[in-house]
Amino acid sequence: REQTEHWLADYNQQIPHDSLDGLTPAEFREQHQPQTSSFSWH
Repeated sequence: REQTEHWLADYNQQIPHDSLDGLTPAEFREQHQPQTSSFSWH
């Protein structure tokens, strides 16, 4: 059971998903992170 849970978690993170436009969850997160600016507000 533990091996199955590990495999399922790995599969869900490494395999591209149609619901994410063919991206892996990691790629989707990377592309949808808020952008930070180096400009400071005064």
